[in-house]
Amino acid sequence: MRAGPSATRLLDVIARFRSRRIVVVGDLIADEFVYGEISRISREAPVMILRFEHKEMQPGGCGNAAANLAALGAEVAVVGIVGRDAEGRAIVRALRQRGVDVSAVSVVPGYRTPTKTRILAGSVHSTRQQVIRIDREPESPPPEVALRALVPRVRELATSADGVILSDYHYGLVHPLLVEAVRRLAQRGLLVTVDSRHRLLELGGFTSATPNQSEVEEVYGRHLD
Repeated sequence: MRAGPSATRLLDVIARFRSRRIVVVGDLIADEFVYGEISRISREAPVMILRFEHKEMQPGGCGNAAANLAALGAEVAVVGIVGRDAEGRAIVRALRQRGVDVSAVSVVPGYRTPTKTRILAGSVHSTRQQVIRIDREPESPPPEVALRALVPRVRELATSADGVILSDYHYGLVHPLLVEAVRRLAQRGLLVTVDSRHRLLELGGFTSATPNQSEVEEVYGRHLD
């Protein structure tokens, strides 16, 4: 079995992100975490009653990639869509606080920001663990007119970028209009990495992809040992 990269090599790669300009194009998701302490079992049903402690909202989807890149010292711009709702505002605020350029994040009336709410529970001195997740999803993908308006922003931001990440969580932002715009950038030599949950075979012509094992198994149609 071939040995993996050394710790020194990995640290060197991480250090090279500093001051790199990266454009992240994809689905923005609100990751909400609600924390509670288990107080007792409900009389109404065999379920826990939690005493609410606090909640927090983190950028999810392509927003998570953008936040992580910013933490590594990269200069990051996000191209995406949020709804005119509290979750959308929270994502934009959180990314801006992390130094991410959100000037190409479009607020679309009538569109719901995808939100994944995780309920975490535990006793007084134990680690909080997730007990359930509630997903609130848009009823329809973003309107094509809003997606079309993002194409020139992608081209504009890419002129000074060292690379692009295309992040597809199947909520409609990674539309053929934007895919083709990013593919043309790759054809001109720009480094483009693709992360897609269900459409890897549709997103060819880029520099690299980052599937996990289950996504590769979906492509091959069989389990990988």
